[in-house]
Amino acid sequence: MQQLDAPKIVQIETCAYCNARCVFCPHSMMKRPMGKMSDELFKKIIDDCKEIKPLRIFPFLNGELFLDEKILDRIKYINDALPNTEVVIYTNGNLLTADKARKLLELSIGGIVFSLNASNEQKYAELMGLDYKKTVANIRRFLEIRKEKGKPTPVCASIIGEGVNSREELRDFKKQWSAEGMDVMAVPFKNWAAKLGEPTNVNTPCFRALEQMTILWDGRVSLCCMDNEGEVILGDTKENTIREIWNGERAKSVRKAHLEGLRQTLPLCNVCTGA
Repeated sequence: MQQLDAPKIVQIETCAYCNARCVFCPHSMMKRPMGKMSDELFKKIIDDCKEIKPLRIFPFLNGELFLDEKILDRIKYINDALPNTEVVIYTNGNLLTADKARKLLELSIGGIVFSLNASNEQKYAELMGLDYKKTVANIRRFLEIRKEKGKPTPVCASIIGEGVNSREELRDFKKQWSAEGMDVMAVPFKNWAAKLGEPTNVNTPCFRALEQMTILWDGRVSLCCMDNEGEVILGDTKENTIREIWNGERAKSVRKAHLEGLRQTLPLCNVCTGA
């Protein structure tokens, strides 16, 4: 397998803040400064993408994207600049108002994943620290608006699986949201490069390192989405283009190590369960 000359997926942290306190995510422990990406930088990154034409853009990272009051305008900018690039969003759904739902469905969205992670109010509060009834009502209203508009936008409900939820909970979750006409996805728990959970000695190549670029709100390119603190920085989009950073020595050396079975020589990768 050869190295790609550009990332297939570009993930952009337009907003680092989050309204949830998920026990399976290290966000609440993050020490790096939080903020929101400037309009100028966001547009520069998307304009860089015109050259590489990624298959997908994820306009979120460590935060809840609906805490970015400009997120709908940002998605429209992606649609206009990159009509053949799929925009996929993940959200906890707690802040998805009727107005935002209607405006979101007017955009070109390749998929929406609602990160729910529980099938009942008590478990949801324990895992995410949010109002379960409000979130469920928001999602059901979104599905109604989608039906009214006749939009085929794919919608999925996700739940953290092994290590967090039991088989019974997974079964109940699938039954509940399948009945609502949604796809259901069980996501294995990740240790976030040993920030949550024990270190591992996995040495298989990771698709995140090989295919995906992760950009923090201040423009720095981190190792991947599991590097939530930005401990390993591969470049800065304020100073270089996406293609230049991707083909820079630091980024290429990471991919080379993964391809040559030397993942264990890399900081963070050497203890992470992500693959």
